[in-house]
Amino acid sequence: MKNHKLPSVIALISLILAIIIKLIASALKTDFTVPDNIIIGIVIYIALTVWDLSASHKDLHKKQTKLFEHWKTNEEIDKIINNIRADFHKIVHHSYGKKDLFESHFHNELKSLERKIKDVAENKELSISANHFLNADNVLDAFADDEDKVWFYTWPIEDGNSQLFDPLHWSQYFEKTAKMVQDGGIKKIKAILVLKDETLLKSPRIEKLLHFFSKTKNIECRIITFDNFQQICASDNFNTNQKDWGLYGKRFLYINEQYDPEIKGTFTKDTNKIERYYKLFETMWNLDSVTIENPSKEREELSLSDLFSFDKNCKAI
Repeated sequence: MKNHKLPSVIALISLILAIIIKLIASALKTDFTVPDNIIIGIVIYIALTVWDLSASHKDLHKKQTKLFEHWKTNEEIDKIINNIRADFHKIVHHSYGKKDLFESHFHNELKSLERKIKDVAENKELSISANHFLNADNVLDAFADDEDKVWFYTWPIEDGNSQLFDPLHWSQYFEKTAKMVQDGGIKKIKAILVLKDETLLKSPRIEKLLHFFSKTKNIECRIITFDNFQQICASDNFNTNQKDWGLYGKRFLYINEQYDPEIKGTFTKDTNKIERYYKLFETMWNLDSVTIENPSKEREELSLSDLFSFDKNCKAI
């Protein structure tokens, strides 16, 4: 919506700047004539107006680009639906009757897809398998229009003798997000390591992980024990068994639901749920009585490749 007060604001700012220039000129003993003052005021006004028009044009271009992307997506989906309709009509045409195997199979498939899409549209939640780790770009693209571009997540660790970056999905995801921080695609990563108990801090793998967090710019962590984590969650009516979740700015919330036999979880765009989890994360992050700072005192930098190599080759103790 156009701001009708903006021309008045620009005029006022122009007047103030003209007065400031006049005062500076007086201090420097440089006299401006009345025409000079008028010209200065007009130039300042034009400059501010051009700046405002440029900013408005950028904003309009961004909105038009987004509308075009939506139109393009809708057109592609309409094409897919039309193709499905045409091919399904062919199947019905060659049907042996109401219980025809081909017809009944795809009828049930389409009804199932309809229910799934309806559920996601109404609830703003999508349950998926580990494939989202392999298609990380689809998820991380959520940061594109997010102002803060901060990834908040919890990482439950029960055993210091097991590889931290197993399965491969997680190491790929960890590496990609870390590189996005370096490239500016993500401004910051804040992780809360949920440890079974504080004795895990002496584990060589955990120590090396903390070393990486301490020496990598804009990638931070704090530590909490299982007991403290569950108490905080219970006090705020959160599921105490859900220790693995992440916030993609204020755009997405991911909650992991199972690890075996495959990783499964749910993404949600529900703004109320996102806000609740954001406040929970901030509560844990900011309370020294709940989480502790990264204790690593290492001075040398640690690369991702060295971190992964150590995790892979470290012997159990």
